[in-house]
Amino acid sequence: IVSPEAGTTRDTVEATIIQDGVFVTLVDTAGLRDGAGEIEAEGIRRSFEEAEAADIVLVIADSSRACSAQEISVYSDLVDRHSHKAIFVLSKFDIKNTEFKIPGFENSLEISATSGDGIEKLKAELCEKVRVCLDGSQETPFLLNERHRNIVERIAKKLGTLGTFFGEDIRYEIIAHCCRELLEEVACITGKNVGDRVIDQVFSTFCVGK
Repeated sequence: IVSPEAGTTRDTVEATIIQDGVFVTLVDTAGLRDGAGEIEAEGIRRSFEEAEAADIVLVIADSSRACSAQEISVYSDLVDRHSHKAIFVLSKFDIKNTEFKIPGFENSLEISATSGDGIEKLKAELCEKVRVCLDGSQETPFLLNERHRNIVERIAKKLGTLGTFFGEDIRYEIIAHCCRELLEEVACITGKNVGDRVIDQVFSTFCVGK
């Protein structure tokens, strides 16, 4: 449900994009404003939680109107907490209010969704922030989801079992069987082995009909 009416966002809304070969999850949160009711206030509280957990914070302020003292206080708090990982953006800059002023937003990006001005510059800045986040971590292995983690745990267990065979009088057929199982698990991660079990596990995490 979307609406031009302010204050309609309650829960976070997520979407994943692939930018330069990197998975980036975008999280839209409730806006920060005066006069929020109890439910909306909870959404705003969660906005701050998401900001704490995020690698990059996109702080967007509506420059078409002057901010209240409370809103300036909230934005200033965001500047103090997250300036090291934040991109500050002024939206609706084509109709900017001359009285708009927030400390910390002096060097912010200026955009207009109507004319498209500044959008490409914002994308470039976001890509640069992503690149900085990934610097030094390109060679660090990571697991995409729980299925991969479970497979790696099974691989580790099978390797441990194989390790106990050394120095023992174990038939080669048993060793070969364990090696075959181990290779099948590895193939499940690389995608070379997509059997019924893998398909069942993948689709078991989907919620069909929503």
